[in-house]
Formats: sequence, C-alpha cells, structure tokens
Amino acid sequence: MIIKHFDPKKADKIFNNEGGVPPWVMELITHSHWRKMVYKLVEVHRDCLMLNFAIKSISDAGFQSEIPTTTTAVNQMEVFIRVFDSTMGRIVDGAPGALSDFTKLITNGECTYLAAQMIMSSLIHECPGGMNLVKIMQDVNESIKDHQTMQTQLSIAKGAAWPKVMQAVASMVAKKSLNPADIQILFQAYSSADPPPVGLLRFKGFAELLIESLFSTDPKIPTDHRPKYIFLLSYMAAVFEKWSVPSKKDHTQTRLDIFKEDLKFTQESLRKILEMSAKGNDVVSELPAVFNFLKFGVISLGMIHWIGKTVKEPSYFKFAGESRNTPAHLIIIDEIATLHPTLHRRILDLLVELFEAPWPQLDVLIRLELQKMFLDRMIHLVSCGCVLPVLGYVRSAYAKQDTDVSVFRHFVLELLDVIAPPYSVALVKHLLPLVSDNAVTGMLRHADGKDPVSVFLEDCKNVDVV
Repeated sequence: MIIKHFDPKKADKIFNNEGGVPPWVMELITHSHWRKMVYKLVEVHRDCLMLNFAIKSISDAGFQSEIPTTTTAVNQMEVFIRVFDSTMGRIVDGAPGALSDFTKLITNGECTYLAAQMIMSSLIHECPGGMNLVKIMQDVNESIKDHQTMQTQLSIAKGAAWPKVMQAVASMVAKKSLNPADIQILFQAYSSADPPPVGLLRFKGFAELLIESLFSTDPKIPTDHRPKYIFLLSYMAAVFEKWSVPSKKDHTQTRLDIFKEDLKFTQESLRKILEMSAKGNDVVSELPAVFNFLKFGVISLGMIHWIGKTVKEPSYFKFAGESRNTPAHLIIIDEIATLHPTLHRRILDLLVELFEAPWPQLDVLIRLELQKMFLDRMIHLVSCGCVLPVLGYVRSAYAKQDTDVSVFRHFVLELLDVIAPPYSVALVKHLLPLVSDNAVTGMLRHADGKDPVSVFLEDCKNVDVV
C-alpha cells in the first residue's frame, strides 16, 4: 500500500520543512522489513531527496551490503565507497552473483565507472597482490555491453600521451579484427627506445585477436608482418615495468624501469612453437619440445586455441575412438592443466564443447568412447584443483538425460579412484546425487560394502549437508 501511494513530492516537502530526515525515518531503517521497502521505493522514485538520504543513512548504519547496486544513491561517493568495499569483499569470498552485482554497481553512471577504475588502478599498484585485481576488471569490462568504456580504460592505462597507440588498439578491439596498418603503428612504438606503457597492449580483446591470428589452423597473416605479431604478443606477455607511487598532488606516476630480459627468449619460443604447430597432427613427434614451451602462459593459451580448432576437424577422432589411445593434442591439454591453474576454465570450456558435440560422422560406440575420454580429461582437471566447476558441469549434464548412463558410470568409477575423505560439503552436494543414483552405480556396488561407491556413500554420512 505504501509503495503504491508513495508521493515523492510530499516526502521531499517534509524533508525540506523539517531541515532533514524526520526522526521516525531513522527509527524505521533499523528494521530489515522497512529497509527493504526503502530499497523498492528508491528504485521507482530515483530522484526523491528523502529516499536517497535514507539510503545514505542506511549505509552509515552499516547495512551497505544490503543496498542494491543499481540504485542512484550509490552515486553519492560515501555510499558508493561503502557498497564498493562490500561488493568487492563478496567477490573475494566467491559469493554467487557478486561479479554481476559489481558490474551493475560501477556502471550505474559515468562517475561510478570512472571512480571504480581509479580505485582499482590505485589498488593494483599500491597493495600487495594487487595484480590479482586485473583479472576482475577484465571480467567486468568484458561483461559491459552498453557502455563505451574503451577510451577510459586506455586512459587509465596511461595512454593519454600516446594517442596513436590508443587509437590503434581501440580500433582493432572495437572491430574485432587486426589491421596491418595499426599493427605497424604498435610495432614501431613498442620497438622504440621510449615505448608506451605495456598496459596499453594488455586488453583481453586485443590479446585474443593476436592469439587467434597466430595460432590459427589456417593462418592468414602476411609473411612480412608475422614477426611483428609475434613481437607484440611476446611484449605484452614478457615485459614488466616498474612505476613510482602515484603522487598525492595529481596522482601521476613515472615509469622507473622497463624489464625486457625475457622478451627475446619469449619471441624465439613463440616462433618455434608456431613452426611445430604448423605440422598439424605430426606434432606428436615434437611432444618433448612442445612440453618444454608450455611453461610460458601465453604459449599454453595459444595452444588451447590451436588444439580446439584442430580436434574439431571432422576426421580427427575417426581413429582415436577406435584405438582408445589418448590423442597427442589432448595429452598437451593435460599438461597445460597441470602447469597453469589460471587456464582451467578455458580448458573446461573446450572439453565441454567437445563432450557435447554430436560427431555425426562417427559410430555410436566410438562416440561413447570419446565422451569417456573427454571426461577423463575433466577428472585430470579435478586432480589439478578444478573441482567444483567440473562436478557442477557433470551433474548438470547428467540431469539432461541425453547421454548414455555408461558414460557417467565411467566418470564416477574413475573419479572415486582419485579422491579421498574428508569431503567438503560442496563436493558432496555436487557428487552425491550422481553416486547415489542406482541407475549409475547400482552394478558397481558389492554386497560386502567394500566397493568404492559404497565406501564413498558411507563417508558422506559424516558430512552435514543441509
């Protein structure tokens, strides 16, 4: 009733006549039920002074974690800082939906986006472990669809003094296509004695364009430009810069040093791995050398892309399923999973895509063997620490009921061989429905209860799953 008949003009009149929020409003915000009503009202009446002051009072009272990230009240700097801090804490804790809420918060307006970028930039340079925030900002910027933020990002990355470089990067990212002329501008700038900041290159969209072009199964880069592409990818991956602490007066920073010791070695390694990948399926003869190069994150990232393109060729798995031997390309994927935890999500995405592919050119039995092979790769991911994402996917895949149950029976049997108690609540929640399903594990259980399935179910009784 209050929400239906609320009149913001009358509320603001009371607010102005009494010279502030009436005492009864301060009493009202101490109750959770009434705070929720204020949140609903402010979404409808965004310009109401009294409601926005009430939101500030709620923030002052310590309830900032409740405040919706979309409310105009977060444009008040005091409120924004508190909600920003609370939401960032939820991201660090891995709370569901935290990244989405953070995105909504900082894109509430141009001021909030700029403020968030400035805060994150300062934290990245001043706090221990601040570089971990780079990934968060990359994910946020990638999820923003309706905001023209590229120029702001480039400016914060200290690009204002290099307008041609800014324009070249922004143009290619916006068009999602590399341009030889823009590549030439970047190559000349970064091979000069006083190169622009490396941060101008380190945009996820631009890095992926370079990787897709270089690690393509059908490369179209002009021969004379190829070394320039390799140089730029190596530069963004291997060069490190040391900057001064932002000045208190105008927050400017001075570059103190550029460390390029690993640049030439990274360039040479990229060149060699690209020569090996050009051999296609003959890469098996080069496996020891390939494994040696996989320690470079940028090369592993490129190999994931190249392998994804290679194994999707219709004829690739024609004989792999019949022989039941793991193809060399999937062995490389296993090695990357072992070396680079930050690439687990990409590997899982690739394996999910392969698992769900129809493979119409293959016999049914061969398709089943392939699916088991892909699940074996997922089990290796579990052994490398990517536990809940894998279990969450397999659980959802089984719930679809569109894959032969023998495939999931194989997964359960192999997984139980690599895990041991004590089990976390999260693991039990994901795995118990699958293991306890008689259709999946009924034939794996023995009367004496000493089989892996029965032992796991018994161990789960010690876990308090709410």
